[in-house]
Amino acid sequence: MMTEPAVETDRPRPRRSCLAVPGSSPRFLEKAQGLPADQVFLDLEDACAPLVKESARHTIVDALNTGDWSGKIRVVRVNDWTTHWTYRDVIRWSRVRAPAWTA
Repeated sequence: MMTEPAVETDRPRPRRSCLAVPGSSPRFLEKAQGLPADQVFLDLEDACAPLVKESARHTIVDALNTGDWSGKIRVVRVNDWTTHWTYRDVIRWSRVRAPAWTA
């Protein structure tokens, strides 16, 4: 089995392209893993209707913990601090395992 070499994280990485992905779409989250973007931002704010924000949190955490995001900078945009959704966004966000950020 071949493994991809580790990406150096102590130096700036290029962000030539940034892909915005709605956190409410498992299909888009899976597809984003294979697209040639330097950065992917997973959106809990504008891209998610109020009725799906709760499930989108779980979907994003699952995608980050189990997906292959090799070579991609990952960003999650939480809801605005003035909304009642923000607290849960941040608490749920803490469930992402640290190895998800080392690739």
